[in-house]
Amino acid sequence: METKSAIEDIRSPNTQGENSPFIDKKNQSNVSRGSNANQIIVVDDASTRTHDSEHSPAITPRNKRVALVSTRMESRAWRRRCCVTLISLAICTAVTVAAFLVSVLDHNSISTPEDDRYFQNQVLFLWRDAGEALALLPVFRSMRDNPLQVKGHDQLRSVTAVVTGYGSTPEWLRVEPGVTNLTSMGLDVGNLVSGDSNASLPYQAVKYILDRTQPAVLVTGMVSRVQMQVAEAAMEDRRHSLTKRDPKLYLNGAEDTNIHPDRRLMTELPVSAVVGYIDGFGTSWKSTLWGVKFARRNPSILDEIWTTADEITRTYRKHIEAEVATYGRHTLPQIKTMGSPTLSDWEQAVMASPNDVIRVRREVFNVADTTPVIHFFGGKARHTPEDPYIKALKVFASVVKRAQDKMDNGGLQFVATFSPHPGVNQTGEVERIVFYEAGANVTIVLGEESPILAKAANATLSFYSTCGIQSLILGVPHAYVAYKDAPSWENVASDIGFITTCRTADELDRELDRLHSTGFTFNTSRFESTGVPVKSSERRILDGIRILLDRL
Repeated sequence: METKSAIEDIRSPNTQGENSPFIDKKNQSNVSRGSNANQIIVVDDASTRTHDSEHSPAITPRNKRVALVSTRMESRAWRRRCCVTLISLAICTAVTVAAFLVSVLDHNSISTPEDDRYFQNQVLFLWRDAGEALALLPVFRSMRDNPLQVKGHDQLRSVTAVVTGYGSTPEWLRVEPGVTNLTSMGLDVGNLVSGDSNASLPYQAVKYILDRTQPAVLVTGMVSRVQMQVAEAAMEDRRHSLTKRDPKLYLNGAEDTNIHPDRRLMTELPVSAVVGYIDGFGTSWKSTLWGVKFARRNPSILDEIWTTADEITRTYRKHIEAEVATYGRHTLPQIKTMGSPTLSDWEQAVMASPNDVIRVRREVFNVADTTPVIHFFGGKARHTPEDPYIKALKVFASVVKRAQDKMDNGGLQFVATFSPHPGVNQTGEVERIVFYEAGANVTIVLGEESPILAKAANATLSFYSTCGIQSLILGVPHAYVAYKDAPSWENVASDIGFITTCRTADELDRELDRLHSTGFTFNTSRFESTGVPVKSSERRILDGIRILLDRL
């Protein structure tokens, strides 16, 4: 009966009392007291109810069971929420890791663990002006399209060319596959906008060029201070065996940076070889020449110097060895004759497009008979009256005007044509004004390849341009046009009498008459004794790069 009474009491909804024996002291965790000691918060499945301990019914066993059930339900809901949260975190982590791995693999083009030395097998060409860029472009394209076989590696899979900008490189080079520039790399090139070859980059930017490209072999032109800075930094890396760089070095300020953080890389190995390439044919040794400035640095910033002719190689070697003996210089770069691949490139361009030569002569030069065509290859105009190039161009314009005036009096009659320098912002407008002011009728040609223009003409002229020797390779005679009191340019072709320099209109008149008397021809076999590699130059440079890579 006591048991039955107890059961009835349990079932009775009226059972109450603060001291009721049915309040489970062990489950008081489900009852929390608020700031008011007289308030008791009871949790059930419907809502949170507030009871006054003195005036509201006490917690009954039924309330207790409801509270326990509610607690279990909330516990299960809590566990479900935890599981969902953990699963979400795991998925997010997996996606993040996968994205990171994909970006790293794509950024470094590393497909297998064996490719760890990928960037250290790379060759970097560094160009500023048209001469070096066009001379080495055949080599660059060959390496890009037909990767070199490198000792100990399947092949050389990465070759890059960087154009420093604001030099004379052609505009179209910007879209050449594999060629980039400092602006595209995220660098601030404001210092170079003036076009001054003496302009420099901040030390951090120079370091970044090497970090970004990570070359094993650097082949740089020798015409600007930026190229000298990069060569010097490459040698410094090797001497000090720098293996890591602090990304903070690249910051121009606490919050300002010109380099995107995602593009920061760490150099693992220093540049193995630094090569300087002289693209011109000058043979003089003057302290103002960039090639001489590079060669005279002590300690040397170059492992090798590559020249276009034997005479240039002998000149540089003689003077550097003399400085070693005089000043006790302890480093001496190797000096080798490699030639200019652009010479054979001109030959191949003409042989591949004979119809273009005919088209240009008839439709562009507008000459259908045997009237001679004299073509002037433009230089880099600086838009000032005292510009040496403009002064030389005025000599040419005056000769053209003379020929027009003598049209009825006998004299050499010829068609005068002109093409601007292929560099950026060279449109021919400056030269057009010069011709107009002189009253010279000169046809300005745009958009045609230089080899085709040279072959379509009877003779070519320039203000000390490499187009001179390039024209000779095609059998087309050439003359340099300077101005009165202009300094002489010692060069391979002039030293052996292949090209005459004319400083006045009278001298140019006489030279054109002489060329006319020879039928406007040049015997290309005479080149065999010049020490200028023609057909073998591209192969020589490719072999030179392969040898340097094999040493890795």
